[in-house]
Amino acid sequence: MAELQGEFIVDILSFLPSLKGLSHRKVMFTKGKQGHGHNVLYGRTWGHFLLTENTFKELGSRKAVQLSYDVEDNFYLIKNIRDYIRCIDEKTLYIGKFYYHLFGHPLFIGYFSLEKIQ
Repeated sequence: MAELQGEFIVDILSFLPSLKGLSHRKVMFTKGKQGHGHNVLYGRTWGHFLLTENTFKELGSRKAVQLSYDVEDNFYLIKNIRDYIRCIDEKTLYIGKFYYHLFGHPLFIGYFSLEKIQ
């Protein structure tokens, strides 16, 4: 998870509109031993999350990093969002899936990519 530090451009790859042109970014950093992050859109910070590396049933028990939005600072509807990301190109490009947990069940919403800003 150490490579998940800094800013990443987000590009929505599925049926939702891409926000890449609007400079949608995820900013990730470490506080102590815990990975943290938030989204930035139109220069505004929103959607804080915690990072956890593990294997996840939503990904067929594959190893990934989960971005959990179940954080006190978030509006209650955002708290059910979970992103799962995996590295696909030497710690600079990641592919992810995002889910909305509804009544305890994950609902797949779409795919996105993260590209590290150099």
